Amino acid sequence: MVARRAHNPKVIGSNPVPATILNSPITNKFESTYMNEEPKLERSLLSQELSEDGHRVDVEIYRLEGEDKWVLEVVDEFGNSTVWDDLFLEDSEALLEVKNTILQEGISSLIGPEDGKSDSGSCN
Repeated sequence: MVARRAHNPKVIGSNPVPATILNSPITNKFESTYMNEEPKLERSLLSQELSEDGHRVDVEIYRLEGEDKWVLEVVDEFGNSTVWDDLFLEDSEALLEVKNTILQEGISSLIGPEDGKSDSGSCN
């Protein structure tokens, strides 16, 4: 099973705290590349809507333009977001992961609270 975390942009404190390492080559590259412009995302053609048992989720598979690995994010009908911690080499691997999650745990495992409030900031 791949680790994933939930987050709701409407709830203060549900966003993960950003990690910052000052004066590292990665931070310096990021700052010089992205601080003055909006990063460009490449959205996978495999991004899609999935539904089961009356619930719907939007499966978003994307990566920064020029990057190799894909991000998997699932947004439920209430705007709650679940993002996998691990990245995927292929967009098809990301889609397979979310479909397996739904088969094994049910789509309700990806549905957050309707009001956007929860007791914990992570799933599994």
